[in-house]
Amino acid sequence: MKNRIASIWRPKKGLYVKDIGEGRYVFQFFHIMDMKRIEDGSPWSFGTYLLLLHRLDKEGSSTASSP
Repeated sequence: MKNRIASIWRPKKGLYVKDIGEGRYVFQFFHIMDMKRIEDGSPWSFGTYLLLLHRLDKEGSSTASSP
């Protein structure tokens, strides 16, 4: 999956993918423009699975505001 996603998204500055278990992955982009292009091009799927993208800060915490 990691290589296939990278070949589809083709980030200009690279992409790091980490499997964190339970069907979840962390995608780290090395340039903000690559990340924005992927966010703006969503929704994405892999096979029959929908990829849900959620931005994290540098410490790995959610950037979404709490209700």
